[in-house]
Amino acid sequence: MDTWVWIVLGVAAVVFVVTLVIVVVLVRRLLRTWRLVRGPDATTRDRALFLGALIYAISPVDLLPDPILIDDIAVLLYALRELGRAGGVRAGARLGVDALTRPNRGPAGKPTPP
Repeated sequence: MDTWVWIVLGVAAVVFVVTLVIVVVLVRRLLRTWRLVRGPDATTRDRALFLGALIYAISPVDLLPDPILIDDIAVLLYALRELGRAGGVRAGARLGVDALTRPNRGPAGKPTPP
């Protein structure tokens, strides 16, 4: 075979493996997030965001053709990021902290007494 054919096949194989790894990581995160979305702290917005992203990823209607999973991955990553932020804020409120990055702060950002 010609050298260019091998180069194209090698690049295609690398792209396939990278995409497969990303999909496996996303599936693991989706399963963890599904457990959180089913919990009592989840809002209707959280559930709608999760299910909307999942339906978009599964549906045959895409912005890009199906062999290219970039749009599906982007939608799922956005939903997971937003759900992580919302879950972190709710967990912080439940634990009595202003934000997860500032554990010793009160409601207005003022330090809480020890």
